[in-house]
Amino acid sequence: PIILVTGHHRDTQSLVKGLAAGGDEYVTKPVSQQELRARVEAMPDNMFRISRDGVFLDIQETPVSDVQPVQAKVGSSAYDYPVPMELIERVMAAGRRALDTAELQTIEWTLEDEGQMPHMEGRFMPSGDDEFFLVVRDVTERKQREVEQAALHRVALAVASEARPEQIFDLVSQEIARVLGADTSNLI
Repeated sequence: PIILVTGHHRDTQSLVKGLAAGGDEYVTKPVSQQELRARVEAMPDNMFRISRDGVFLDIQETPVSDVQPVQAKVGSSAYDYPVPMELIERVMAAGRRALDTAELQTIEWTLEDEGQMPHMEGRFMPSGDDEFFLVVRDVTERKQREVEQAALHRVALAVASEARPEQIFDLVSQEIARVLGADTSNLI
């Protein structure tokens, strides 16, 4: 989560601009340290502060129990994290881009976890001259909704094109299989 803290009065234009830039929350000063800490701790994301060379400087682990525990400690190297090196390199490249451009960077990935394929999103923002802030969020539900919406759209197009009923039935079977991750022959 990216919490925007401002000393300006809460005006709509600033709020929209901040949220469009990747912010998740907008707080106007004065705000207590206790309130900010409570807002951060209430978010269901794992958060990391990482140096440009890949050292974990701080880790805020989500209290949500269904998220895989963080397998790193402050002071350890991101390059030693137990995921494929290709993902580590993508993460570090996005972090360096955030540092070099001073702009929000976002990447998505999937990793098999106990037979599941959760979709994860990483958001990167600079948090110092040589370090960036990474927020990792599970976006599996959002991705599933996107798959379902795309399937509905394809079926609607087929119906609107006045395709033959057999073609529509076949398409619906294929789309249901795609959404459920099943083989069409197992559906009938």
